[in-house]
Amino acid sequence: PTAAGAEAKNPVNEAIQKASDAVDAQDWPAAKKAYQAVLALEPANEAAQAGLAKVTLEQEGRASLKEGQRALSNKEFGVAIQAFEAVDPSTFVAADAKEQLAYAHRQASRYWKSTGDAALAKNNPAAALAIGEEWLSLEASSRGARRLMEKADKAMHRKARPTPGRKPPRASRPARSLAAARNVDKDEASAMRGKGYQ
Repeated sequence: PTAAGAEAKNPVNEAIQKASDAVDAQDWPAAKKAYQAVLALEPANEAAQAGLAKVTLEQEGRASLKEGQRALSNKEFGVAIQAFEAVDPSTFVAADAKEQLAYAHRQASRYWKSTGDAALAKNNPAAALAIGEEWLSLEASSRGARRLMEKADKAMHRKARPTPGRKPPRASRPARSLAAARNVDKDEASAMRGKGYQ
């Protein structure tokens, strides 16, 4: 056989070609299997090592995208945002993840604002503050989150402040009389009870 024919039938070259075809078809399980076959024959093959790393990134990216979509459908916005952000920008699904990330941020902002406002309307500023903190942890530059937290903080201070003009309740007259009776002799205490200060 000619040198060209021998090279074409080389099992390493055949496996590399299979892997390349699988990558073009975005068939990541087949690509992974082909690269692993190359490394079984030539553990130091740099093309196979790089190819296998690429396949791993693609598979992880697809898994993250799927997890983000699942979380988004369940309104688990924090999980969704983190999943979309985990997708490597060099992968085939990076564009989809970027688009989904922007959508998740928009949906999350609407949801957190509405639930935070609802908590304030129900006189539950502590819940509103917790929502604002979660919102801010994922969108550090969010003005909406800061406004919500400011409203919740003011509401909590108003709740803790005593109502102006309200005096503490006074003890009942009998209780005051009996308390005073402790400081007088028994005859005086008996006389007070006889007058109805029980």
